[in-house]
Amino acid sequence: MKVTDVGNEAAQGAHLTNADERMQGGWRSTFGAAAALSVGASTCTIMCFGVFVPYLHRAFGWGIGAVSLAATLLSISVMVVSPIQGLLVDRFGARRIILISIPLFGLAYAAMSQLSGDIRQFYLMWVLVPLLGFGVWPSSYMKVVAGWFEERLGLAIGVANVGVGIGSVVLPAMIGAVASAYGWRMAYVAVGVLSVAIAWPCAYYFVFERKSPEHVRSKLSRKLAPGERTGAIVGVSVRKAWTDGAYWKILISFLLLGAGSTTLLVNQVAILIDNGMAVSSAVVMQSVIGLSTLCARLFVGWLLDRVAVKLVMPVLSLSGAAAMVLYAGGATGVTAALCAVLVGIMTGAEFSVLGYALRRYFGPRVLGTLFGSVFAVFQLGSAIATALVGYARGHTGSYQTSLYFLAAATALTALLMFTLGQYRFVDRHVPVQVEA
Repeated sequence: MKVTDVGNEAAQGAHLTNADERMQGGWRSTFGAAAALSVGASTCTIMCFGVFVPYLHRAFGWGIGAVSLAATLLSISVMVVSPIQGLLVDRFGARRIILISIPLFGLAYAAMSQLSGDIRQFYLMWVLVPLLGFGVWPSSYMKVVAGWFEERLGLAIGVANVGVGIGSVVLPAMIGAVASAYGWRMAYVAVGVLSVAIAWPCAYYFVFERKSPEHVRSKLSRKLAPGERTGAIVGVSVRKAWTDGAYWKILISFLLLGAGSTTLLVNQVAILIDNGMAVSSAVVMQSVIGLSTLCARLFVGWLLDRVAVKLVMPVLSLSGAAAMVLYAGGATGVTAALCAVLVGIMTGAEFSVLGYALRRYFGPRVLGTLFGSVFAVFQLGSAIATALVGYARGHTGSYQTSLYFLAAATALTALLMFTLGQYRFVDRHVPVQVEA
């Protein structure tokens, strides 16, 4: 790595002040992204999937395990579509991809209301829904938000991610109410309609990408050697990122985080019931995770603007690992509530940390592609771990061994993130370090 100094005058010309961010629409785009994400793909699919399971079980007699297999297909589809989304966003712009994808996603989701008793149709739909919603997964919005901010980048990413948290609290309750009053088919329609009626106007009127001033770009370029210009102005290329140790540390960390956090989100109720808690009390712990996740998105975003990501994420990972060990030891009552808070904070922080880290280490040039690739690996970890943990529980009658393995894997992410090193892009145009 080589340190490049392009001069104070050029740096000041490129630097975005907080006033610039507000005046040029950064916060408008951020709040628009948050509103759209509240009914976005992550919220409507991953967070709401389980709410429909008992209704489909009663309607068609499908086994819980057979229905849950669709969740694995969903993870695989997301894994496939995420890198494609990133490439499209970097090539054609996030706003265009978002506006095209929202109505396609809404129509596909509403079409779930036409399910018949053939479970293969159900599986097919959970492959198609993520694919048709190729542009409304979080990386599109993270690309927009990260392009606006410098000094408050972490807070902005956190605010945008709060939308997912709000949707995760509101939508499941709405689905339950609509399904109870009008049936599960109408609930699918309602979610599909809301995903368009709320997200599309928010994206159209509020979500805009920031364009770099050409005079600033030209001024900076003249002060750099030809081989440094591209990297210094807009970040590294995909090829450079893929040969960078920092990228692989982030990639492996999120593979392991996907395994640990998703397993806990999916299985926490069952784990606590095995530990001896009443069903009603175990269900309350899910709400504790949800509330903690929501708060963590804002707090961790604020914290990232003040403390290096290589210090923030290890603490959160070790806290999550400690919760897994406590769960394995039979945690109930107050201890279980503490574990739920720790898990909620870790899961709430993950994608704020991801967006922030990728922006600071590789710049905005191919942020969509890099975010999509890591998100895909996160989903891969989720799919593999969920299947293996379910298999282990069925054969051993306990989650204990699985939780110890996941705790060790989550602790490993702390070590990987701690060794990331110095930020390379602390200004939109001027990196601290540029690869030689």
